[in-house]
Amino acid sequence: MRAPVRRRTEGREFDSLREYRPGDDARTIDWKATARRAKTMVRIHRPERDQPVMLVLDCGRHMAGLVEGRRKLDHAVDAALRLAKVSLDEEDLVGVVAFAGEVRAHVPPRKGAAHLRELARALYRVEAALEESDYGGALDLCFRRHHKRTLVVVLTDLVDPETSAVLVRRTLALAPRHLPLVASLYEQLGPRDAGRACRRGERPLGRRRRGWGRRTGNHQRAKARVGRQHHGTSDHHFGPTYPDG
Repeated sequence: MRAPVRRRTEGREFDSLREYRPGDDARTIDWKATARRAKTMVRIHRPERDQPVMLVLDCGRHMAGLVEGRRKLDHAVDAALRLAKVSLDEEDLVGVVAFAGEVRAHVPPRKGAAHLRELARALYRVEAALEESDYGGALDLCFRRHHKRTLVVVLTDLVDPETSAVLVRRTLALAPRHLPLVASLYEQLGPRDAGRACRRGERPLGRRRRGWGRRTGNHQRAKARVGRQHHGTSDHHFGPTYPDG
């Protein structure tokens, strides 16, 4: 059985050469290799390796409440570790900063299965604190000694406009050198909650989300909800998963 054709869009890092097949993108043809071998050769690319991913976990007062009997912070830790595993499986480097009014945990970006255990130990020790979160201090720590282009994922709960404005301002300052992404807690109403909402005269959406941005799809790899682009900062959502209906 013939192997499937690998497309250039799978990545930008050079992997290997192979003979041209019908359907290959003409832009992948390597003309020097074609001349040397007297047959049409194409360049195969793969996703880039060793790309840094920094997970920035808010442990302040907005993360101290409960959703579905679990702390908001616990949902954020779960989402962070899922994203960390996916990234490490892709041979990327993953680091963590957990913070409230000050930094509570810091693990520099590294790779490998053993590093996932180190990230889990660091995150499972953090607790939510009833204090304002210093987003600026946490982001400054991320790049005090690290300057390589990085995917920066901030996991938080955007409850009020003032807090959201501060975070957006600080994350916008990271672009375009880095790729900032804000993941906000996503809540969903079950049937009982929807019924209570109807009795109170509220619109029975079946789902309710706090924060900013609109729901447009699923981020399968991170188990997050994808929102709109906000001037260079992506807004995603995470939270408990409910069965449809």
